[in-house]
Amino acid sequence: MVIRSRYVHPSRNLLVCSVWLLGAFLGSTPGAEWTSYEVGGAVPAGEGSRWLRCYIKTPDNMVVPQEKDLWRDSMTLTFRATAGPLTVWLNGQKIIESGKITADKAARFKVPKGILEKACNSFVIRLDGEGARQGLGMAPMMAGYFDEISIGPAWQVTGT
Repeated sequence: MVIRSRYVHPSRNLLVCSVWLLGAFLGSTPGAEWTSYEVGGAVPAGEGSRWLRCYIKTPDNMVVPQEKDLWRDSMTLTFRATAGPLTVWLNGQKIIESGKITADKAARFKVPKGILEKACNSFVIRLDGEGARQGLGMAPMMAGYFDEISIGPAWQVTGT
């Protein structure tokens, strides 16, 4: 399923940007409430999956085409100290679906070119199994040719 994100003027607050993206994912979850979540902290107790969301602004060189487009071609997203199956959406497009990752080893994934936006970017992560019980042990890292961005530590979380 692909959900297109709307253009959001750069002057808008990042927390306002792309909030509507989750409607298709959580619309059938009655009473889904989002609470603040700090990476490394405990997730709310309960059964089932945990959904996490975060908004970031990226440096221009990660999103603006350059003469030699190495910057946008070599984007990765790395998870450390996180275990279990996970699925990641970036600006409404599913970019990662991993059967299982382990907390003791870094899991690095390629970010498809052309999804990152200049104004703001919405990350949504679905954690299942061990990950749903433990949450994110460290903030995921987005890395480009020259820059690294720690995604977080301020997230929001809800369960199913």
